[in-house]
Amino acid sequence: MNLFSVVSSGNLEQCHPYLQEVAIRVLEIINIAVDCGHRPQVDQEKAVREGKSKVHYPHSAHNSCPSLAFDLRPWLPQLGVNIYNTFDPKVAAIWGQLAGVVIAVGNEVAKTRAEWKRFSIIWGSDWNGDRNVLDTNFLDYGHFEVKIGGAHGNG
Repeated sequence: MNLFSVVSSGNLEQCHPYLQEVAIRVLEIINIAVDCGHRPQVDQEKAVREGKSKVHYPHSAHNSCPSLAFDLRPWLPQLGVNIYNTFDPKVAAIWGQLAGVVIAVGNEVAKTRAEWKRFSIIWGSDWNGDRNVLDTNFLDYGHFEVKIGGAHGNG
């Protein structure tokens, strides 16, 4: 049985209840860590400076309270590489697998409450949601955010 670390649990508590439910269900399928939930102004501007986000505070889904975005990563200590800083095709496949699970689980969770029925998940490597990462010019593999109807952003 997979469990969230104390850090992941704290990060997840900063997120919208919909995202919390998605992460809990994803954890039943894939062992994951939650690296970021809410991102305050100083952290958002740092993310922009470091090229990890393209949007300034308060325009990221991470900036709302509760957060409408989280950054996840597969928990794979046996891999022996920094999963964020490698272009190994095996690692890309792992990110794709995680994204598929998060999106599918998000769709299922959206059906569980009337107020979530317009919710879906946008992956940070498929911003327009067309399932084609080749047309994406900003890859943010670990970023997932709530799309409500037609609105979504860029990290």
